[in-house]
Amino acid sequence: MQLKIKHNLTLKQISRMVAAVFFILTIFFLSFPPAYNSFYRQTLILFNLQISFIIYDYISTAVGMISFGIALLLIIFFHKTGKDLQKTASFVSIDLALKGFIIQASIALSLHRYRLITSPPVTHGIGWLVFDMTVWTLLGATVIIFFASLILAIHHKVSRSFGLIVSVLLLIGHIINLIFGAWVFQSSKYTTLILATTSIMSIYYLWKAR
Repeated sequence: MQLKIKHNLTLKQISRMVAAVFFILTIFFLSFPPAYNSFYRQTLILFNLQISFIIYDYISTAVGMISFGIALLLIIFFHKTGKDLQKTASFVSIDLALKGFIIQASIALSLHRYRLITSPPVTHGIGWLVFDMTVWTLLGATVIIFFASLILAIHHKVSRSFGLIVSVLLLIGHIINLIFGAWVFQSSKYTTLILATTSIMSIYYLWKAR
């Protein structure tokens, strides 16, 4: 007997799969104060791995490139399918899951940057993360972001409204980061700018869908 397998996945299924991948990666990098423990850090300890600054730079670049690339794809998809309510909600779901992942990956990998006003200016890593309340706040924000990403799959007016509110808050965060040079979501201002663009498009299309 010959088995036939259908490969026709719907956009909703694909968006859920992509969001699930980001969720798993986020759990891996999820950090808790005061020691910022995570599965990532525990893995390094378990296998007695020592990561040099060069490797950190490679990891930072990889996270930035992946984030930048996916965000660009989302902008293209938004532009092409913006009139389709179901597809728009699916892309917003992926966008939110991506940003939840970036927040926690940036904390675990110490990709955050802030600039001291000195002569010349000095860029430091982690900086404001010395405050446990900041990490707890970002942890709570990550939970809310993934909750919004999850319920967008329902395609209900309430879920779209909640996704709209979360996208607005993320956009405000991006703008603050760009203004003050403390890039919460990524160490590159260009990546932050692209992510801010996806938030703007999410807000625009979710607002039209209300």
